[in-house]
Amino acid sequence: MFCKFLFYIFSISIFFLSSQPVFAHVLVYGAIKTELKIQDQTIQLQTTIPKTIASGLNLNKDGEFLFFERQFANKFLINQNGVICHFNLLSFDTFSTPDTSFFEGIFNCPQKIDSIESLTIESRIFSEYFERFDHFVIIILETNQWQLIFSQNKYNFPADVTPSLLDSWINRLFSVSREFIWLGVKHIWIGYDHILFLLSIILILRSTKEMFVLVTSFTIAHSITLILAGFQIVTIPSQVVEILIALSIVYIALRNINLLRQNKYLIHLSKHWMITFGFGLVHGLGFASVLMETSIPSGLFIPALLMFNLGVELGQVSILVITIPLLRCIYNHPLQKSLFIIFSSVIFIFALFWFFERIFVLWR
Repeated sequence: MFCKFLFYIFSISIFFLSSQPVFAHVLVYGAIKTELKIQDQTIQLQTTIPKTIASGLNLNKDGEFLFFERQFANKFLINQNGVICHFNLLSFDTFSTPDTSFFEGIFNCPQKIDSIESLTIESRIFSEYFERFDHFVIIILETNQWQLIFSQNKYNFPADVTPSLLDSWINRLFSVSREFIWLGVKHIWIGYDHILFLLSIILILRSTKEMFVLVTSFTIAHSITLILAGFQIVTIPSQVVEILIALSIVYIALRNINLLRQNKYLIHLSKHWMITFGFGLVHGLGFASVLMETSIPSGLFIPALLMFNLGVELGQVSILVITIPLLRCIYNHPLQKSLFIIFSSVIFIFALFWFFERIFVLWR
């Protein structure tokens, strides 16, 4: 009875995960970075967002300027003691880097700003283009810096967003560790393509040892490219990486179907290990693209990189703790071969859809 219940949960989960739009004009995840520098009664803004949002609007130059100015003016609101600080967009560059767009603007407040306690901030900027997002905001006032992290459910400062004072290296390290471990965990939990790839590589294995070997291979590989991309030793446009990630799932799902049809459950582990390692290198570049969108305090890039990677591993472990018992129940099911073929086919179909969808987005 317990295994039957787990089987239904697993079936629903596979369908739910594979049916999510992992990369489209509405993105599953995106990070926005903003620096607010306070000078007297003005606040200078510098914001970067994923270029896929800015370049996907297909507006003319005048239309783009008005659109972006309204976005900031209506969806990134700053008040001083209850009075609105009026916003003007100064400039924008939708092609500032291969992956990001850059905006500059200024808020004019009614009085000189002596402390951030006099300010309230509401951030919903470009939130309609993300299913989930984090908005990393650094506030600079004289020699002090604070970091605020807004999200889909927490978008008001100080009502539900707590500032982290970056006044000492220890405080910055603690703040970065906490935030980037959680960011890594969250990225795995909402990274449906990464989850389906992880499930696909262990789907037809029988031994926990074999599963451990393959997951370790995947972990080592994506850690390597995450670090290399983090230090910009390896740079590939995120749109290309997303296409390759979809292609990796297509390949593994199709390979699983062929092996199952031939009753080859005990596949040659060394070959499977090398394939998993190779695709893990690609997935690491996907993790890195998320990390590079975030705001990392000065001098703490390496701790942020390590904590983010640790969060990714914790997210993987949490998924495996749930998944492996489910798979073991299905192993004892009389229709387990047919069930695994169905699961792999569903994954294959949706991964193929993602592949062509991402190709279309890249060429658009």
